[in-house]
Amino acid sequence: MEARNFISAREMLESGNWMIPTLNGQTRIRKPPLPTWLTTASIGVAGNPNSLMALRLPAALIATVMVFFLYGLVKDVFQNSHTAFYSAAVLASCYMFIEEAKTGAWDIYCNAFMLGAIWMLYRASKYNLLKHWISSGIFMGLSFMSKGPVSFYAMLLPYLLAFFLSKYKFERPTWGGVVLCILTMLLISAAWPLYLYLKIPDIATQIAGEESGAWINRHNRPIWFYLHFPLFTGIWAFATLFAFYKFKALQRIFSAKGMKLVLFWFLFTLFLLSVVPEKKERYFLPALPPLAVLIGALISHHIELYRRGRGTDKASHIFVDVQAVLSLMVTLGITFIAWQFGLKTGEVGISFFICIVILGLVIAAAFAMVLWKKKEWVYPLSLATMLFFGIAIWPLIPRIKQDNPSYRDLREVRDIPAFGAEPIYSTAPLNPVRIWEVGRKVNMITNAGAVKGDAVIIAVKPLTDAKEVLLFHPNPDNEREVLYFNLVE
Repeated sequence: MEARNFISAREMLESGNWMIPTLNGQTRIRKPPLPTWLTTASIGVAGNPNSLMALRLPAALIATVMVFFLYGLVKDVFQNSHTAFYSAAVLASCYMFIEEAKTGAWDIYCNAFMLGAIWMLYRASKYNLLKHWISSGIFMGLSFMSKGPVSFYAMLLPYLLAFFLSKYKFERPTWGGVVLCILTMLLISAAWPLYLYLKIPDIATQIAGEESGAWINRHNRPIWFYLHFPLFTGIWAFATLFAFYKFKALQRIFSAKGMKLVLFWFLFTLFLLSVVPEKKERYFLPALPPLAVLIGALISHHIELYRRGRGTDKASHIFVDVQAVLSLMVTLGITFIAWQFGLKTGEVGISFFICIVILGLVIAAAFAMVLWKKKEWVYPLSLATMLFFGIAIWPLIPRIKQDNPSYRDLREVRDIPAFGAEPIYSTAPLNPVRIWEVGRKVNMITNAGAVKGDAVIIAVKPLTDAKEVLLFHPNPDNEREVLYFNLVE
């Protein structure tokens, strides 16, 4: 998905056609173009369509905005800035959230905008101000323009079900605000599809029909596929389970209606995601905000107890110790991985590795203090562990996954002078990642003999009449995937 977005952004910038995106020269309208527009603007400003930083920057920024949206929503629901802060911090440090935030795909956009819409909708339920209704409609429209109706089903619908089941209600009169919200949403979300139906009606109708059946026909998984959801939170996996265990106690401490809203919101999201046949792990992203609030409430309660000098109950005491031990093990594991896949492979210099070791020892010593006395340190140190992971390990993940000793990055093709001016054809099937790595349009053909004139032909074997042949093993995980770049005249 990320490669498709990057290719479309590059071609959008080259062609100047922002309304009908293309993928390797072919019309690509399966997803609305807002993320591609933002990506195109980013690489346009950077001046480099191949800059991964520029390509991924919009996703990182919108993920940051999503964290602030959750902070605002939780602060309004619980009237507690500390709970809001810890909830936002948990969301920002969840493994899946960080993974999506650094990936230039569509999911983070649609869910971030929908969370903003939910926040404004909650404020509309309290204050019934037109600005909140309009803002909610704008964010809903932007969510639709990011990935269609996905977040309406996966985030908005479970929130509304939880809202009414928790006995919340909208201040009256509401019909005027509801109509204004819907009209605003329709105005934003319908403009681009309407343009497509007027401009390319046959293609638009065909793609709409294919996409409507995708939830049933593609990536089918069993209904229990998401039951390992605590792992998606990374360092907070054990805290996730304990938050559910302590839910009744949290209800007595915080707003009972607010806690019910959050719990039902998560459970309805989990249910609705599970009953749809099409499943991927990243589709669980809409469930992370309510899950982060449950964990944030637990953290807020514990820290308040420690601040007042009061101890926790026995179960919470055991939980803090287990969380500290697990985080300590992760910290030590990070240091080992940095040595194994960083220092030994040359990916990390000795100076940086020494810094990693020192930082790891400091965090480990702090966790030892948690086990001995300073129980309240466990939560900021867990956040520090996740930050430590991001600094020391995340850049090494491609190296960790790589088990192909013959791997050769396909992006080298961009810098070969002999290939620079020639059209590129391919008789080999190429996925979007390979096409993006090549750096420009690849004309897909079935017969290399049909190519006339100077050209580069990608094939699964060398061509006998090639002037120059370069061999690539482009898949870091599969040595059997081989591509030959044949320069023919």
